[in-house]
Amino acid sequence: MAVVNGYIVHCITLKKKGEKPPTHAAYLRRLYIQLLALRTINFETHLNAEDLISVPIPRQQHTLVNTAEFYSSSKQHKRRQYLRKVCSAFADTKTKSFETSFFCQQFSDAFGGRGPLCLHVRRVESGNTLTCSQIWHDTWGDGKSIPPSLKKKIRFRKRKRESEEE
Repeated sequence: MAVVNGYIVHCITLKKKGEKPPTHAAYLRRLYIQLLALRTINFETHLNAEDLISVPIPRQQHTLVNTAEFYSSSKQHKRRQYLRKVCSAFADTKTKSFETSFFCQQFSDAFGGRGPLCLHVRRVESGNTLTCSQIWHDTWGDGKSIPPSLKKKIRFRKRKRESEEE
């Protein structure tokens, strides 16, 4: 599939330059000859390696999205709330953590479950100056470098199946 995609991109590039693209068979023959011409030295170094890693890829902007799930209490219609991942990790065992109806879509896509995060600075008395979202994305590198002492406190659960619409 990669070879076919390479051929398609090659044809598009040649058409933009105003050149006639080769047939698929001619492209494959040329590619095969180029591969046979490679030697061990070609795999050891790349002359333009510095050019490949010249500029770091910018991070995506993470935005929190409000959940679309609602439940009805006796008097009003309310948004469903979830325990915040970061706040619950920092909470003591006897302390109830905070809840929110906001979640990060990139977090949810990466871990396969809802990622509730907040935009409020909590636990200020312990010296915290960051929001859940800042801790998760900036300090913990999008969840890749969670401190080992807190890692077991954060559980990732797959979303329940959507209730069948009536």
